Amino acid sequence: MKYFLLNLKRVPFVHMAHRHINDNYHNHFLASLNRAQITFIEQGDIVKEVNGNEIVYKRGSVVTFSHHEALHLYCKEGRHCHMTVGFVMDQPLKEISEKEVLLQQNLSEFAILPEFVDPLHTEKLEFIIKKIISVFNSSDTGSHLKVLSYLFDIFAFLTDYSVSFAMSRQDNSFSKMNLYCRKATSYIAQHIREKITVQEIADFAGISYGYLSNLFSESTGMTIVEYINREKLKLVKDQITSMKVTLEEAGAEVGITDVKYLSRLFKKYNGITAMEYKNLKDVNKNLMD
Repeated sequence: MKYFLLNLKRVPFVHMAHRHINDNYHNHFLASLNRAQITFIEQGDIVKEVNGNEIVYKRGSVVTFSHHEALHLYCKEGRHCHMTVGFVMDQPLKEISEKEVLLQQNLSEFAILPEFVDPLHTEKLEFIIKKIISVFNSSDTGSHLKVLSYLFDIFAFLTDYSVSFAMSRQDNSFSKMNLYCRKATSYIAQHIREKITVQEIADFAGISYGYLSNLFSESTGMTIVEYINREKLKLVKDQITSMKVTLEEAGAEVGITDVKYLSRLFKKYNGITAMEYKNLKDVNKNLMD
């Protein structure tokens, strides 16, 4: 199974949505890095030919077709019918591995699209794609926003499906580890500007303090406190260099009000003081100008 990472920092634009029926389906697509389509196959398997290689997608499947390279889609069975939604992205889809699916942390800015969803899990997707086609081809007020809302419903479903499918292929201990670590990193990302305790994270994840600590260390190679500190210091470094604020002000923005403690923390994790780091960045910037 292939997976594609979709950057959602900018909203995709839906450029087509239709239902296609004929008795001799053949379609050639030129390479287009920033285009993709999600297709529900109603009748007649679809064959994808890329660089001389063929992949068959069964009737009832939902398939993600990335247009990053030229491809040929056709049906060998005669009568064919599919529904498809095509969209344009700010950045091309990025192919990622199953392991990378499990390690994705900030899914508020990304969606994960699987190469295909098997027919047992496509009923909801079929319904949403039908709604998009109906709304896209109407002249209703606000139809563009409705289409985007439905499209994001598809992205949410496909992301959940990708993570669940990837986890189902791991052993139970690995699946649990990634599930709870994902919950932990999600909670930290949402509360990074506040004071965070490991107990709060454990309560959010629904497991004990000790169990979460062990799983997190085994999965990431660092303790939860180390991870929190590193994430907070990333924001601090960005603020003291790009936003020109003091270390004390930057600390307050991430829930650290003791500037002496923050100074020690900064040097511990970065090897230099905050002032030395800022001066180094300023020198590099001047050399680039």
